[in-house]
Amino acid sequence: MRDELKYLCFTECSPEDWNTALERDKILQAERAMYPEKYPKYAITSCVLSTELPKLTEGLRAVDVYEVDSPEQLANHMAFWDAQKLDVKSFRKWYIPLVDFVEPYTTEFHRQRELQEKRKEQSRTSR
Repeated sequence: MRDELKYLCFTECSPEDWNTALERDKILQAERAMYPEKYPKYAITSCVLSTELPKLTEGLRAVDVYEVDSPEQLANHMAFWDAQKLDVKSFRKWYIPLVDFVEPYTTEFHRQRELQEKRKEQSRTSR
């Protein structure tokens, strides 16, 4: 199994703050180029959302997918954007972990399910 974890990251910003957010993103990208291990890698670069999602406001929205090799990378990324909130008040990010549903997990899932079924059967027959 790979060590990195992927995160789906939704970003939202008001049109008034968008240019400032883009300027700050250039700073982050320059830091990422100088210190590639400091921040998560892009698995999929920014895409503009072409549909409405629940609980998002009228701001501009984008989505990224990051590959995170260590918790520190994600913490650095979050800290960078948290520090920008004074200048980019409407800027918000949501991070959602993505987990591959791979063979070891499916095997364990089926094993646990079989155990649960056996327990149910035992409880019925032991009454």
